[in-house]
Amino acid sequence: MPYGILEEGLKTTMSWIKECRTEHESFLDSAANYLTAAEHLSKLSMSREKVIFAYYMYPSAVLYCHGTELYLKALCIWEHKGYLKEHDLIKTVKKLEYNIDSNKIRDIKILNEFYKYRYPLSEKEQRKIKNALGTNSTLLAGEISSQELTRFFELIVYLISISPPDFKNSNNLIFKRLSEYFTLT
Repeated sequence: MPYGILEEGLKTTMSWIKECRTEHESFLDSAANYLTAAEHLSKLSMSREKVIFAYYMYPSAVLYCHGTELYLKALCIWEHKGYLKEHDLIKTVKKLEYNIDSNKIRDIKILNEFYKYRYPLSEKEQRKIKNALGTNSTLLAGEISSQELTRFFELIVYLISISPPDFKNSNNLIFKRLSEYFTLT
């Protein structure tokens, strides 16, 4: 990698760090980083042959999951509710007390399950998958497709759309960056 690109990236990162003055802005900035990385990886995986998709689908889902978690925690901090120091999206959503569409709650539950893919599968999990394959199972627990990645993208757009306008206005630069990847209305 040429040093100029690395230096430019470091300058950009440092300018973002200087601009993030509050805890919720730091969480939101990190969320934007993870979500845009997830979207890049998701697009890359869906634009290539199936073999490439297989390599990138779980990392993309994990990035969506972590970005969503950071986004929700930024909202919790902004609303002065603190945040849970665990990785459960459902509990974090409940803490916000938002009226969220039941289909989106289902998507959050599905996304929540992919957080376990941060680490390689244990031998026990691998045996479960082998056994399921041996019984001609058509759907494995934790199976993911391009439709799920698309739903995770749509979930982020939805969560941003139901966020309070004051929250979005107070973080205009970060939302501008997010809007480059996620169509925000």
